[in-house]
Order: sequence, then structure tokens, then C-alpha cells
Amino acid sequence: MPSIQISDETHRSLVTLVAVLQQVLQIPPGDQAASPPIRKGRRGRGNIRHAPKRLRRILEGNKYILEFEGGPRQQWSLPRMSDRAGIRRVTHGAEKFVLENEGTKGQANGARKKLTDAGYHIRN
Repeated sequence: MPSIQISDETHRSLVTLVAVLQQVLQIPPGDQAASPPIRKGRRGRGNIRHAPKRLRRILEGNKYILEFEGGPRQQWSLPRMSDRAGIRRVTHGAEKFVLENEGTKGQANGARKKLTDAGYHIRN
């Protein structure tokens, strides 16, 4: 990195300015908390995983399968798309299965979304 030369007077002024700002903002001398943190990894939602176990959602033929990584698995027969009561039974059963097996609310919502994305809507 290239360096620049400044006069002693300018340097003293900058040191004084930093000292005044630290006093006004109540930052201890030499404290690094004032500098922004360095971010590594993904941007956006971040790379933090909130769910303790991954959930696979599979629509295969006329079956809907939910499977936790290394854990329980459940499957349902899919009703006709016009059978609202049957869709409600499968949707609520899937959400209940996820929550009973320590899944997150987001995973339960994802289980419902997989069905609605495939056209299985409870309401018209």
C-alpha cells in the first residue's frame, strides 16, 4: 500500500481530532469496536443455519414424502386436487410431523409450500 507524507502539524491535528472524537463518543483509546466488522462468507441472508436438521420434501408420483436428515420419515398419498378436505389433511399432517420432530416453523411452512407450488391448494 502506498504511503503519503504529512507534516508534523497536520499529524498533531489529526491525533487531537481523534482524541476529541473518542472523548465525545466515549470510545476508549485504542478500542477497535468503532471500526466496522469484516464480513466473510455469504451476503444477504447469511450463512447461519437455524434448523437443527435438514428436511427433504419430495413429491413423487402420488406420494408426498418428508424426511429429516438421518431421522424420521413420513409419507402421505396425495388426494385429487379438487379434494379440499384431503389436501387439508395432508397439509396439516405434514406441518404437525415437522413440528413434532423438532423442525422449525420455517420448515413447516416449506412443507406447506411444496404442496401449494405443486397445485395442492386448500382454498380456490
